[in-house]
Amino acid sequence: MAVWSEVDLHDVAPVSRFDSEYFDPYFLMIEEKLKKFDSKPLNKIADYINRGLQPQYDEEGTIKALRSVNIRNGMFSETRQEFVTEDFYNKNPRGQVKTNDLLIASTGVGTL
Repeated sequence: MAVWSEVDLHDVAPVSRFDSEYFDPYFLMIEEKLKKFDSKPLNKIADYINRGLQPQYDEEGTIKALRSVNIRNGMFSETRQEFVTEDFYNKNPRGQVKTNDLLIASTGVGTL
């Protein structure tokens, strides 16, 4: 089902956003609800924020690589699962998911 909404130009300027998803009525409703809470930017509460690492996929690899396609409905899916080698994994600690890590998908439709 298509979502239809109209946005006035004066509503776009203050937020400096031009992507249609931002103005989706559902997301605007969620944003209004979130304003009722004492929220903080992630960089104020996180020890370390950084983008992940582009893996070197290997058909012989044994360690699962987490990609946008593997995130569905708040869970991990093995859809089109790719792997990396243990050597690649060990040489790239920045790309390793650790206990208590918070993962945020920033690419891929349906993963935000």
